Amino acid sequence: MFLAALAAVTKQVRFHDAATALQQPFEALLEESSPSSPEAWPSIGACGGVGSVVYALATAGRLLGDSNWTELALRWAALITPARIRNDTQLDVVGGTAGALLGLLGFGEDDRPSWLDERVKQCARRLLDAHVATGEESAAWPSRNGGALTGFAHGTAGIAYALSRAWAVTGDVQIEKLVRRAHRHERRVFSSALRNWPADQQGSAASMMAWCYGAPGIGLARALEPEAFRDDELLGEIRVAMETTAAAPPNRVDHLCCGNMGRSEALLTMGIRFDQAEVVAAGQAIATGLAESVCAQGSLGARTEGFEHRTFHPGFFRGLAGIGYQLLRTAAPSRLPSILGFEPAGRAAS
Repeated sequence: MFLAALAAVTKQVRFHDAATALQQPFEALLEESSPSSPEAWPSIGACGGVGSVVYALATAGRLLGDSNWTELALRWAALITPARIRNDTQLDVVGGTAGALLGLLGFGEDDRPSWLDERVKQCARRLLDAHVATGEESAAWPSRNGGALTGFAHGTAGIAYALSRAWAVTGDVQIEKLVRRAHRHERRVFSSALRNWPADQQGSAASMMAWCYGAPGIGLARALEPEAFRDDELLGEIRVAMETTAAAPPNRVDHLCCGNMGRSEALLTMGIRFDQAEVVAAGQAIATGLAESVCAQGSLGARTEGFEHRTFHPGFFRGLAGIGYQLLRTAAPSRLPSILGFEPAGRAAS
């Protein structure tokens, strides 16, 4: 993903070639019959499962204008089978059906075959069937520990966002109603004193201020939902998310998942979506500060997972690739999609 974005923005052949070379391992995995083959992967989600590969390949194909990536992405998408969707118990964006749904929606309308839309409907049906009522006209989804979590990565905001994107494709009234009920659930959990959303109704992780849990991810999800969901309450939530995220102190890590660059992306996207220049500037300031640190210290200037032990972490959500991508997106937000929002990329200019 990072190398494809680097090639798309800089037009340098060496980055294009480096990205293209990475098609081969994904092709090889499809031919394997071993415990590591994707048919045996336990997750269909968007951060570490089959859905993550689908989204990455589809997005790279659109950024580079290369149909070979798209064709490979479709072969991986076929692995998100009706049986795997039906039997999924994780449900969330990171590892479950909501993540698979966002991966399948990473294709543009011009390169999405009809069978893919059927898989989108099957994912939406699984999430419709799995929700639980949490109060009058409110709903959420059970987590692995049995509670109903808020937030983008593992909770209600991310699942509702994925469903809102499915509604834009299907027009299913049941999906629309459930998304609104999910919003009401998170409103009931919101802490006015903290101006933030605790992870659950018991108030755990109340101080988290990241993409995974808290105002940045919830604000991002709300901002990227279709305009049909933007009632006064939702717009008010987005304003609170902007203010709370902008006022938060720096995190001890810089990566996308629970670090500073995740906050930067949330501010950048919310600010652009709602034409709030000061919010965009707040997101840019976080990225600029990190860029200066990297220029001064090299890769050690970016605090990834394991930075305390000088561990090299090349990964996306908690590593250098994601930080590099977000620096590029900050420089060229109209050219690159929000990866934390799993937006489909625009077509490469011919």
